[in-house]
Formats: sequence, structure tokens, C-alpha cells
Amino acid sequence: MTLDSRKVEKLLQDQAIQNFIMMLAHSMPVKSLKPSPSLEGGIRYEALSGLGLSEKEVERVLKVLDENGVLEKRIYRKVLCCPACRFQGLEVKAYCPHCGSSEFERKILYEHRCGHIGFQAVEKESKVRCPGCGKVFTIEGAEVMVKGRVYECAGCRKTFDAFDVANICRRCHREFRFEEGVLENLYEYALREEALPEVLKHLSPLTPLRGTLERLGFKVSMPGSVVGVSGISYSGNIVARKPVNGAEKVVLIDGVIGVDVVDASSMLELIPKVLDVNPDAAFYVAIPRLEEKAKKLAVRAGIVVVEARTVQEALTIMERELVNLDSPTRSGR
Repeated sequence: MTLDSRKVEKLLQDQAIQNFIMMLAHSMPVKSLKPSPSLEGGIRYEALSGLGLSEKEVERVLKVLDENGVLEKRIYRKVLCCPACRFQGLEVKAYCPHCGSSEFERKILYEHRCGHIGFQAVEKESKVRCPGCGKVFTIEGAEVMVKGRVYECAGCRKTFDAFDVANICRRCHREFRFEEGVLENLYEYALREEALPEVLKHLSPLTPLRGTLERLGFKVSMPGSVVGVSGISYSGNIVARKPVNGAEKVVLIDGVIGVDVVDASSMLELIPKVLDVNPDAAFYVAIPRLEEKAKKLAVRAGIVVVEARTVQEALTIMERELVNLDSPTRSGR
């Protein structure tokens, strides 16, 4: 399925979808989301728990990305639901098939070598005194043959091989047998590998940086412009300015998200800006990593390369670098 670039750009205006794509692309070892029923009767996707989304919000994001060709939806398994309210949170009630009581226990039918046959509700290691000959034995001992296991009801005193089962809905308390229940599908979602490069092309690692920069006292322009020594005006993804001791610190930041490695193309656009503008600091954020040749060029131009597996990790590194800008050991322009 070919993705529509305009639709992708519109999708990525949703912060929940941005966070979801980043996590799926760079945080998960297996790019598949498997469901599990929650204790509340809903559906959870454990891999998404770190996003802080409600079950309804997760359901919305998955539906939107499936409909737009980013995810592929597949049936994972069928689950039994309450026929009255379709709730998936069920309790299982076991009961005697003769009288309906749940007061029964499992017993072992054994034959002792003296010929006595009896029932005993004991563990393997428990010692039992034979009612026939009076000798003490263990159920798993050599002098005993286990004939079978049965259930004995304390209500009607009858024995049976298998108990009956009913399901009880934890929401509406409807009690029903298995054949009365409703089967519903649970879905897993797999990332369409061919869709990922197109989505990441429209996703910037820089957007969340605005808040960090502003919190540290920077005035942020996204995109911004700055004039170099030559008099040429350059545009940049982020131009951040901060007054310090009567002077103005200028920081240029650019970056790209890739699938496996970020190529040199966008980083090379930053080099002439840095050489002409001579900012107090220049950063290039590459998720997950920048190709080696480009990294060497960046270092020679005085650009700090920030490599990270996720946007959150990049934010942590960037905040540390930006705080260090105020250190006297960092040289100005």
C-alpha cells in the first residue's frame, strides 16, 4: 500500500501518533503489538504502556494507523465474552454436576497391596494409614497403585470424574455456560516495513526540543533565520537565542529520524551555516545514528552530533549539552 504524503503529514500532527511511531520504530525489538485482556475487561498492549495512553486512546491510534496503511491488523485469538454486555472480564465457577455445589474436592482412588481400595485427598508426600491393614504408606509409594483421580462433593456425597463449569461476568454478573458465550476477536498489529521510511521522513526529532529550550531560557524560532558574517541570511530548523551577561548566545539545531542510519545529506546543509554564522553551539540530532563519514565532517565543522535510539533519549542528551553551554569551560563565539 502506497502512503499519501499529505495524509502522513496530517497524521503526524497528532502527538500521540508521533510518540507511537517513534516507539514502534526505535524502541521495540519486535515490531508487532500483541494484545492481552486487562483485569478491568478491556484490551491492553503491554508494549505501549510507556506512552501513558488510555485503552480508548490506544484503540483510536491503532485504528487510525491501520486505516492509513501504517499498521497491518491481524486476528491474534478469539476470546469468550458475556452474552449480555460483551464484557471480556469473566470469572470461572466450578460446581458439582449433580447438585450444583462448589463444595467439592479432588481425591485419589488407590489400591493398597493388602487389597484395600479407597479415596484419599492427600499430597504425594503425605502419609496415610490404610483402613484395611493399618500400615502407614504414601500415595506415591511402591506398595500403592493409583487407580485414578475423582471429585467428591460434600453437599450430595456423590463422586464424579469432571466438574461442570459456568462463567460469571464481572460487570453485569450474568452467569452463563460456555456455549452461551459470545466469541470476539483480539487483534495484533504489525508495522508495515515499507511504510516506515515514508512516515519517518515527515517526523522531526526537533519538535519536542522547543519546550526544553524555552525552559532553559532560550527564545526559540522553528523554523528560524540567522545572518552570517558574510551577510547571507540562513534558515534553520531551530534557531535558539538566549541573553547572557549583556550578550546573546545563538544555538543552531538540526536533525533527522532514519530507519537504521541517517545519511549525510541534511547534515551537510548545516555545515556552511555553522561556518558562516559561527554560533555558540551547533547540534545535529540523528536517530538512531549518523553515518560515520558525516559524523567526521560534523566534528571538523564544530557540530555536536547527538545520536539516540529514541526522541526521549535525544532530549535527555540535548538538555545536558544545553545546560553545559552556561559553563565557563564552554567557549563563546
